[in-house]
Amino acid sequence: MSRGDGRVFRRSGTRYWWMGYYVHGLHEQRSTRETDERRAKRVLKQRIAEVRAQVYNPIPRKLVLEDLLSLIKEDYAANRRRSVATLGFQCRHLLDYFGATCRTSEITTLKLDQYVATRRDAAAAASSIRGELSHLSRAFKLALRARLVAPSQVPYIPQVKPDPSRVRRGFLTSAELDRVCRLLDPDSADFVRFLFFSAWRPGEARNLEWRDYDRSGPAFRLRGEATKTGQPRLLPVAGQLRAIIERRLRHRRPDCRYVFHRHGRRIGRFRAAWRQACEEAGVGRRLFHDLRRSGIKNLVESGVDQRRAMAISGHRTVSTFHRYQIADLSSLREAMEMASVRAAPPNVGQEQLRRRRAR
Repeated sequence: MSRGDGRVFRRSGTRYWWMGYYVHGLHEQRSTRETDERRAKRVLKQRIAEVRAQVYNPIPRKLVLEDLLSLIKEDYAANRRRSVATLGFQCRHLLDYFGATCRTSEITTLKLDQYVATRRDAAAAASSIRGELSHLSRAFKLALRARLVAPSQVPYIPQVKPDPSRVRRGFLTSAELDRVCRLLDPDSADFVRFLFFSAWRPGEARNLEWRDYDRSGPAFRLRGEATKTGQPRLLPVAGQLRAIIERRLRHRRPDCRYVFHRHGRRIGRFRAAWRQACEEAGVGRRLFHDLRRSGIKNLVESGVDQRRAMAISGHRTVSTFHRYQIADLSSLREAMEMASVRAAPPNVGQEQLRRRRAR
């Protein structure tokens, strides 16, 4: 029986026909108060119409956690959220701690505080705990909107502050990038250089196809379904990117639609080769995502304003974009020199300014 549909059936020991149907993703059963099957089906048809018109108030029931989380799954599916596939994985700790049959009335603020403490003892990252509580908060809001719970039954969801020590701060300079790319195969090196100079996510670059390439620009017009945010993006092919794409054009194959491929197959993950190249290049342990961070840093330090840098990298919020701006020692030293020139006497300041421009 699918959502919005229903059926009539007989219960043992009763003379009436019963009907079963779904309301807000939850199954409900009621007596039709009819002894004739055809009249019972008419009652069911009328009830389904009321449910679809959202004029029917469901039976007050004692929700359990499993029902609560099913509401957010239904919401994600209705809004075509890509993370619906990983929602169960993200909510598994809530189900393991409270239990699938735990009543929502038993999920209190005190127990949520204890849940946070238990997750911290298990060395869970603050961002993971924040995500789990965010799903729970969203589920309660959906239940409240569907009038499945009363406002007094919604607990206060504790706020978990992000841990600044868990934020990645690794990045690569252009010189370090060259050393690493020399130790990789040509296809992987082109992929790594593209990630650095475009500041794109690895998954977006892997899914890049030649149909996204506009030779007249030249530019890439990335489709919305190929991006994490679902928003289309425009990337002009200029500077270092032009040389990369020209090499990829020479290696283009008629049997492969992807820009970055190895022997006709879309380039995948090469963590072992990447880790070995970083070690031999003397840059230490670096993550693939550090290329995105390094690319954004390179854009900002090259004088690109924030609006255009966000348009290139695909960031939608300023707060997330600012997390990627990592200042290294050289950029901080340059800032201190600029401040010193401004505070110095006129003659000394002008001399330092001329030396800086000469470099």
